[in-house]
Amino acid sequence: DTSNPSVISYGHGNRTRYHGIEIGREVLALPFLHRDPPQEVVCGLTDLVALQVAAIHREAFAGSSVSSVFIPDTVARVGEAAFSRCFRLQGVVCHAQVLERECFKCCYALETVVLGGQLQVVPASAFRFCDALQSVTISGTVHNIGPNVFENCVRLSHVDLSGSSLTAIKEVAFCNCESLKKM
Repeated sequence: DTSNPSVISYGHGNRTRYHGIEIGREVLALPFLHRDPPQEVVCGLTDLVALQVAAIHREAFAGSSVSSVFIPDTVARVGEAAFSRCFRLQGVVCHAQVLERECFKCCYALETVVLGGQLQVVPASAFRFCDALQSVTISGTVHNIGPNVFENCVRLSHVDLSGSSLTAIKEVAFCNCESLKKM
């Protein structure tokens, strides 16, 4: 439903026909949705707290047309590649407790990222190949940036770590970030 900006549509690849699934208010998790026949999930995720979402599973929204994501600290876990290949995704605010590797990898339109809340580790390759990424703010309890996290984010020019508890940046975390001059 493109008329409602709070609606997220899930689709994958070049599939043209989808079956609908409606997410209710007692959701414990957004599970792995790549099944045959192809499916579509349409859910108003403006307020994940009201939905009581505890976890977003592996590849749950991979390849979807979502344009922005807000994940509150009530979400315990965002699974591996959960939002990877979301080619329209432009902004992420994430306060989830745990992110798994490659959770936002290859989101080519992604421009801004804000990470904080109870998150402690930005995992390996989390934002790898996000070509349009320009600004990242990391605050709260984040103490570790994993390997390859921002690798090949060629437009990344601003990284604000001032509000973080950062103690470690792993190997090649900022490899090929050509526009990044200082942090």
